[in-house]
Amino acid sequence: MNEIESQIKPMVLIDGAKVKEFRERQGLTQLYMATAVGVTTETISRWENRRYPSIKGDNAEKLAEALGVSVVDILETRSEETAPAAPDDPSPPSLPVKPVLSTKLKRHLSVILLVTLVVVVLQVAKYFSQSSQPTVSVTASRMLPPHVPGGQQFPVLIRVASSEPVSFSLLLKENLPPGCEPIMAIPGFTSVGKTSGQVKWVSRLEGDKQVFAYLVKAPLVPEHTMLVFNGRILAGPMSGSSPATGSDNQLQIANYHWADHNRDNRIDDEEILIVYDLFGDIEGFEFNRDLVDEIWASTGYHWNSKAGQYEVLP
Repeated sequence: MNEIESQIKPMVLIDGAKVKEFRERQGLTQLYMATAVGVTTETISRWENRRYPSIKGDNAEKLAEALGVSVVDILETRSEETAPAAPDDPSPPSLPVKPVLSTKLKRHLSVILLVTLVVVVLQVAKYFSQSSQPTVSVTASRMLPPHVPGGQQFPVLIRVASSEPVSFSLLLKENLPPGCEPIMAIPGFTSVGKTSGQVKWVSRLEGDKQVFAYLVKAPLVPEHTMLVFNGRILAGPMSGSSPATGSDNQLQIANYHWADHNRDNRIDDEEILIVYDLFGDIEGFEFNRDLVDEIWASTGYHWNSKAGQYEVLP
């Protein structure tokens, strides 16, 4: 850090009640916020309870981004003070009084100047930070099976990769298609939205890659329905908007086992190798491996739509 950058320590006044309201409205925990900003849960609690109303500008930016709002939305604003009542029989002033700005206008101008100053200082700090630190690229790639029968479980794999070995916290969000039910995950879900259909992880990337795997139950919808997934990742050294989770994002409802990629009603040698390559080393991940092995060792399978289950052939 050079001398100029070390002197740039912008402080802003935040409204702890607003921060708490935004966090609770989205069902986020103080642990989630602490990990996103890079502070302790005790610090988040003190911010929300106005014990530390003045915080660093870069922390305010991280706090706002984790809440999905702008910095201005969490700044402290004070209501206009009540003007003193005029006397019953005021005497006319002996000297002319110069016009003055109203208290409300003064405060509006103060807020505008404060926000402008914060934005300028943050941009300067960002410039020096980017010019002195190497850029780290973080990506997340999702892998879905091509299809699954309605009402059946299927696995999803997300691979997070960094352009160089790092050690920092990350947030991973996945928006599931309507009707999909999350079953379990390795590592476990940090948060599961009961109505939003969103699952989240707060984790830590150590090195240059990490794997997230989760099991989902497909909704009972008509065959050929497309299920569309989307998600985003926010990692320590990243700035600006968080990138989307790339690669596969669609899965079709079809009456074939999720591991039967070519839809020939059997799991061949190449297909079972794909299954084991993707999920075989993930300890504790329950994707019904016994059924996959049983179908592979048999002559094939048939999907019984009435019973809602696979029937393994001899």
